[in-house]
Amino acid sequence: MLTNLANKETAIIYARSLTRNIIGVRNSMPWPALPGELRFFREKTENSVVIMGRRTFESLGQKPLKNRVNVVVSRTLPAKITRLKMYSSRGIVYYRVHEYDQAEYSVPVYIFTSVGDVMRYIISVNGDGGQEEAGLGYADFSGKSVFFIGGVDIFRDGYPYCGRVYETLVDRKIETEKDFVSYNVHDEDGFDRDFVPLTQDKYYDEFQDVSFEVCSYLHRSCAHRDCS
Repeated sequence: MLTNLANKETAIIYARSLTRNIIGVRNSMPWPALPGELRFFREKTENSVVIMGRRTFESLGQKPLKNRVNVVVSRTLPAKITRLKMYSSRGIVYYRVHEYDQAEYSVPVYIFTSVGDVMRYIISVNGDGGQEEAGLGYADFSGKSVFFIGGVDIFRDGYPYCGRVYETLVDRKIETEKDFVSYNVHDEDGFDRDFVPLTQDKYYDEFQDVSFEVCSYLHRSCAHRDCS
């Protein structure tokens, strides 16, 4: 299912602790904000499509990320949000949230019921150049990179589509013994066989006294075709 979107990336981007692979505690970041790590995330995902689950969206205060097309994968969220507009294209049903249109966060928010539906829609839009009916959000999804930003189910469902992975390793001990979520992309089937390391950049945050590394990986098949 590895996806090529006309020189655009399809990637997982996430951060985990070096020990226990923790990516979240009580639906929030497991460490204080690291400006360098946040800057990397922002610069990498700007002007792209970001795909997240309901709990990740809620952890953002249900405020979409600026300068990105926000996609939430959820079967229950449509019943909880007002001012939705439903669309159907090629048998895929999805929603656009309109309550943000006149708000401070004036960026697109879409709700799909599965990662598979999102990717089929994105692939179809980029395959036909977005030259179909106006008003269905084609322009929002055409010609953009795609990033899976959490949580665990989104990473696992999105992994087969990805040609790249961006992984931040935070050298911080997490003391909590409950209400934490862990994930390690290296545990995915065939990751260490199918992906090769590209870059490894080390950083140190003096204010938090925390070291972290930002690593990137490329799918081996991308050496024979352009996965960007």
